[in-house]
Amino acid sequence: MKLKTGKITFNPKIRVPEKEEIILGKAAERYANRKEDRTLTYRLIAQDIIEKTNPTHSENILEVACGTGQLATKLFELTRNPNITATDASEELIKIAKEKYKKYPIKFAVENIHFHTKRGENEVVVIKEAYHHFKEAENGMRNLLMLTKKGGWIYLIDLNRDAPIEEIKKRLNSIKDKHEKMRFLVSVNAAFTKKEMEQILSNCQVEYQTYTIKDFSKYNLKINADLIKKDKTSELNYPNLFTIYLIQKL
Repeated sequence: MKLKTGKITFNPKIRVPEKEEIILGKAAERYANRKEDRTLTYRLIAQDIIEKTNPTHSENILEVACGTGQLATKLFELTRNPNITATDASEELIKIAKEKYKKYPIKFAVENIHFHTKRGENEVVVIKEAYHHFKEAENGMRNLLMLTKKGGWIYLIDLNRDAPIEEIKKRLNSIKDKHEKMRFLVSVNAAFTKKEMEQILSNCQVEYQTYTIKDFSKYNLKINADLIKKDKTSELNYPNLFTIYLIQKL
């Protein structure tokens, strides 16, 4: 089965990399003004990061490809950690993040992961739904590892190209805005299958564990119960659409 929106067609058998790694110009403006409210998703993931990596109050947390910074702010709200840095290679998105969250003590900065200045400084590195942007996946993974201290963690969550087609279809149909529908299909097209990701991780000789959103803790679901009831995006209804890769740098 294939899915199509506008000129974008999704075929799970063929990976179609995104044209650009960085969201710039009008695309950045559209991304920053998405109509979907994904507050619940960010809250659930932030809590899951804390539970799985257990950062102390003084440890450095770095989010790469942070977009407009919403996940970083949720991490701060839950930890009150003053050492959170959120970076993106898009000047437009970082400018929006700095303005939108100027009351937060988060260090927002324009940084390209391939030439990042925070190498070896971070106990926790987070990359959410952005790994599929990399044209050279193994190089991207090695750059993530270089950003991480020995013994530190990489928390990587991304779409699965081999998710059940019905889940992808339902998620697509839940998105109302036409541009956002196309953006979603482009992202799923560029995503890796679980087997492809496991090969990348094997080639990079790292130890890792995999999880899905079905593995969110009961406590996580409990503290977000009110939002879950009200949520319109309902990404919890698509448990196989994402995989979490928890990687430790030994």
